[in-house]
Amino acid sequence: MLRIKQKLLSLFFALSMAVLLQAIAHGAGLHADPARWNMWLDVASVADAAIPSLQLPTAKVAAPDTGWLERWGRLPPAIAWNDTVIDLIVKYQQNPLRATRGMALMHAAMHDALVRCARETCGEAGTRIALHAAAGRTLKHLYPQESPGRFDALALSAAYATVTANPGTGDIQSGWRVGHAVASAAIARALDDG
Repeated sequence: MLRIKQKLLSLFFALSMAVLLQAIAHGAGLHADPARWNMWLDVASVADAAIPSLQLPTAKVAAPDTGWLERWGRLPPAIAWNDTVIDLIVKYQQNPLRATRGMALMHAAMHDALVRCARETCGEAGTRIALHAAAGRTLKHLYPQESPGRFDALALSAAYATVTANPGTGDIQSGWRVGHAVASAAIARALDDG
């Protein structure tokens, strides 16, 4: 019985490698340009009219906290939001299935925000803001038991850190709208995923 399992596993591995090598040979979806990547969520069904504009403080912070600026303004947004969602998973003692679902929805939203920003040329800061908006709004839906406004404030704070760390490097309003639209698609998916 063990030999049969080993042979089946070897066959499965060989077939997987053949498919992977064929995909690489034909360039099936393996592009360095995010604008050519496929989107995972149905963003086309989301209306842009209901998305609020980004309102950042006009007064500069005298001396921004370097830890805050590093985490939310300079690190890749996926790292900062991963830490946040992992803290939530531990706080609510979620089972692996729920934890994986939450992370997958958040990352799908961030992925699609990156792709859509690449297609609409949001720029560096605009793209980072789109990722922050998508993650914050998605987590707001997934963790409604958290303090009201926590994730909205966190996304706004991350947007402000991004603008502070990367001044004048993109269309921040466009990035904010993209992030909200993609998060709406992730929320619609979460409501219908059974």
